[in-house]
Amino acid sequence: MTPDLKMINDSESIRAYQHRIRIFAHDLQQEKDPKKRVITALYLAEAATSLARLETEQS
Repeated sequence: MTPDLKMINDSESIRAYQHRIRIFAHDLQQEKDPKKRVITALYLAEAATSLARLETEQS
């Protein structure tokens, strides 16, 4: 069975947000500059909020 390419490439999919959150969480752990940590934490929070909304809509 071939995966749906639209679903893989959709930047607004649940899978894409899960991946984005993993990246932001990793970046946050590695970042030493406090100002950059704040910005990364905000991006992480926004992505987590969007993921939660998508998952709620899907339910």
